[in-house]
Amino acid sequence: MSPTSPTRQSMLDALYMESLALENPFAFQDSYHLADFAPLEGEDFVTQAYYAVLKRPPDPHGLTTYTRGLADGQYTKVYILGALRYSAEGRSHGVTIHGLRPRLPFHLARCKVMGLVLRRLELPISRTRRRVATLERELRSLRQRSASLHELDALRQALTGTLHNRQALHRVLEHRLAGAHTAPRPSAQTDGSFYMELEARFRGTEQDITAGLACFIPWIEQMQKACGTAALAVDLGSGRGEWLGLLRELRVPALGVDLNPLFVDQCRAKGLEVREADALEFLAAQPDASLGLVSAFHMLEHLDFSTQYRMLAETFRVLQPGGLALFETPNPRNILVGAGDFYRDPTHANPIFPDTLALLGEHLGFASSAAYFFQKDRVALDPCAGYPFDSLDDYVRVSRDFVWRGVKP
Repeated sequence: MSPTSPTRQSMLDALYMESLALENPFAFQDSYHLADFAPLEGEDFVTQAYYAVLKRPPDPHGLTTYTRGLADGQYTKVYILGALRYSAEGRSHGVTIHGLRPRLPFHLARCKVMGLVLRRLELPISRTRRRVATLERELRSLRQRSASLHELDALRQALTGTLHNRQALHRVLEHRLAGAHTAPRPSAQTDGSFYMELEARFRGTEQDITAGLACFIPWIEQMQKACGTAALAVDLGSGRGEWLGLLRELRVPALGVDLNPLFVDQCRAKGLEVREADALEFLAAQPDASLGLVSAFHMLEHLDFSTQYRMLAETFRVLQPGGLALFETPNPRNILVGAGDFYRDPTHANPIFPDTLALLGEHLGFASSAAYFFQKDRVALDPCAGYPFDSLDDYVRVSRDFVWRGVKP
């Protein structure tokens, strides 16, 4: 092959240039005038300048630098055309741009001055940006404080209302105590019917309560593996029997204990086995290590601490090894419960904190003694020990009830 014969690569390059020329005829002329570039602006100008002078598309850095320089006034079109034309790559192509050379010195000097000015402006601009960022952070903080103040004001109003209600209740109780020697004592039937109405009004429907108990099923299955499927479960304060009904569905032998004869009759009408008895007296009468499960839902809060202590101690005694204790009660860590809602039920006596109940269970010998908060709709449980109480929102959003679980080793 002759040294002057075209190579395969040169032929491919020529074909590529011809295809580009067909797509963009402007880019592949041999000469231009400055006026040819006047209609072009911004990124379009930079792209066509590269094609015209260097016969290729712009590289990303060059496209960004020159486009930004045009926008902020640091570069002019003449300056960019001159920079491309008199670069080493531009000289190799030798494209003629009429009117460029006479104007180039002025534009070079102008762009140099603008560069100095912009660099001097960068420092105060940077300071201004930092100051703006600081002000924005302070504004966000003020908004958060404002929201917290609104929440505190709402809480103050709620606490004030609760205080007024308790003062009114105190006056009513004083009046009743003053006339107690002449007033007839309500019958057990009357007391029981009132509590049934109270539970129906504020506790929730039986269907809702039953649905919220499903999160305990894995613990029941663990108990049966440890104690056997014949192990007896006892539910203290069994009420309307929602938990007993679920245990029956799970084929767990279960017995309820309740002092309210109306609740006892209601459960028996459903085919549930319930005894009318005092919960603590019933436990005290049971043999050691005779039960697989002892549960109590919303009963502890009706007892003073000494009775709560005895209740857990007796529970530990009557459970078999591997047996489960399950106690649910209102959560005073929820500020709305602790500040007011707890006292909606006039038979509520003493709230107990989750960590206090967990410590009591540990003190009495329970293994895995821990308290749990409920996730939304009671679909799952979260350990109380890991829950953050860093803001007022945490005290409002935490579940209104909690459950304590202890396992006898």
